[in-house]
Amino acid sequence: MNAGRARKTVLRCASPEPDDTIGSLGKLSKRSSSPRPAEDNNERKSKKRKEKEFAWMDSSDDDGDVDDKASDKDRRSPEREDEDEQEEPLPTSAAEVKSLFEMMRLMESWQKERGKILRLPMAELAEICLAASRVKFFDASSFRDVTQAVKQHLRGHTAVKPADVANVLWGLANVNAYDSEIFELALQALGRGGGGVLQRADRRHILEAFKKTNHRSSHKMFQELSQQEAQARYEDKCLEVAADWQKPGANSTTWRGS
Repeated sequence: MNAGRARKTVLRCASPEPDDTIGSLGKLSKRSSSPRPAEDNNERKSKKRKEKEFAWMDSSDDDGDVDDKASDKDRRSPEREDEDEQEEPLPTSAAEVKSLFEMMRLMESWQKERGKILRLPMAELAEICLAASRVKFFDASSFRDVTQAVKQHLRGHTAVKPADVANVLWGLANVNAYDSEIFELALQALGRGGGGVLQRADRRHILEAFKKTNHRSSHKMFQELSQQEAQARYEDKCLEVAADWQKPGANSTTWRGS
């Protein structure tokens, strides 16, 4: 009977238990899916490099924008300066002129008014000549009217101030606007008198203008002015010598009686 009985075969699995197998597989999958430390470092470095590159590109773009704005400002600055100058009030007289630009604007405005310069008084014409000398201005068309107006005043019967005559001659000489007729008419007007006392400073300006333009005149007034200036210089020299003689320690000669 024992031999006839069939033996029950017990099968045993040599592999780990099912639960252990699943757990080990899960651990392996987690290990494989998690990044390695070296790879993490490489990725972070690459990311930082890209950020730096983009930051550099952004900064260069910003610099370019600043440069463009600066260049635009530079290009607009001359126009703005011109606009600012145009907005400045126009001088009401030549005595207020302080720059070449103001002189140009003033003369241009007066030329637009027909006959404006020809109607100016002698005092204002003298200020024009002084202002032109001060800012180094000369315009042939403008000075044509100025010299014509000056001649009318010098030929007239109304007395002119010696200071105005001196300023006209001084200004014309300094801007190379020499007119021989004006110089002769000026001597005639001074000879008539009636315009006040001729100060020494004005006399010197007249004589210097004659010398600068190399104008020669046989008019007696020119001879009188030259003699008066020579006498004034002689007196100045005498005063200078006397002042030096009176200084302490100066050499002096004292007469002693016997």
